[in-house]
Amino acid sequence: MNETNTTHINIPSDLEEKIWKSFAINNFVVIGLYIPVLIVAATANLLFIAIVIKHRYMRRASTYLLINLSIADLLITLFAMPSAMWNAYTPLYSLGKFGCKILSYIECVSVSTSILTITAMSLHRYFAITKPLFGLIYPSFNRCGTITLIIFLWILSMIIFSPVLWVNQLEEDVFPTFSNDIIVYYCKEDWKDFIISRNVMGILWFVFVFLIPGLIMLFAYFTMGKVLCCGTQFYEDSTSTYQRERLIRTRKKVACILLLLALMFAICWMPHHIANLLNDTDVQEGDLSDTNPDENDVQNKLIKLKDLKRYLLLLGHLNSALNPIVYVALSKKFRKSIQELFCRGTCESQKELTRVTIMKLNTLRNPYTQDSRSTTTHAKKLDERDASNGTAH
Repeated sequence: MNETNTTHINIPSDLEEKIWKSFAINNFVVIGLYIPVLIVAATANLLFIAIVIKHRYMRRASTYLLINLSIADLLITLFAMPSAMWNAYTPLYSLGKFGCKILSYIECVSVSTSILTITAMSLHRYFAITKPLFGLIYPSFNRCGTITLIIFLWILSMIIFSPVLWVNQLEEDVFPTFSNDIIVYYCKEDWKDFIISRNVMGILWFVFVFLIPGLIMLFAYFTMGKVLCCGTQFYEDSTSTYQRERLIRTRKKVACILLLLALMFAICWMPHHIANLLNDTDVQEGDLSDTNPDENDVQNKLIKLKDLKRYLLLLGHLNSALNPIVYVALSKKFRKSIQELFCRGTCESQKELTRVTIMKLNTLRNPYTQDSRSTTTHAKKLDERDASNGTAH
């Protein structure tokens, strides 16, 4: 799943500084593009989680899936993006054996959980639209059932990518110099002692993490679109035509938001998954060896392929920034919650100012209203006083 780092250099025997410079990639374009993506992804996902925690009325079963998606995107932001930025600077690794294994594992598990969560949301919406009574018969999509489903998705992702903990190894190279030896470390994949070959494992990852969820979402959204656009037979028991049409409009909007999330995930991550599939099945290396170019041409092509993979990975990480923006921008409740979160005191003062302004405008539009009300009140008091005087007499 992860790219194997290999470096071939010619070491000068007299200058240590040239040794370190020979490892530098210095792809500052990729690093510069990562900075705004990382900031937006971290801010947007933290903001969404804070909104749901603050407002109790938003803690529904369907919202829990969105929270899980935000948590997975946040893990990608905090662990995978800095690692990708460092790999764009140098192939050397400095976080030790544990970091070599766990960081790649967290990235793979988070990406897998993201797509499985989006798949679960599409199925949730599929049953809500095509089988409205399903939630009453099978409590799979209530609060407790949704939390159980989320735990299952994380465990499944951990199991699927558990081979990463085995194959990722920290290797070292020693370069002798006049003063002292320089030791450099790489985080590589070593499939020699693993029970499954790299080719087979790459195909399994692609099928279970991308192909099968993609086919499930395609079927779910095709069926939902057919039901929502071609007929209303599932809603004929509603109390009125207006309520039925309003329910259909609401469910169309929710389905469109989830469809947009699925499309964005496919657009952002499909090139990276296909590149990983080709890399895991050795298609790229085979293509290069068949042409029998010289060694320099092979090295140049490999460097270009690695640069392309960095941009494809950047496109995939961009999805973590786009997800919270989509379901906040397209949801009126989330937009309202953001306004309340950032301008609580200001909004209260604005509401009071608006109320006072409306009262003044009403007074200006009806200048005799207040006088007539005062006259009416005075007349009522006089009538009550005359009535009491008459009773006394």
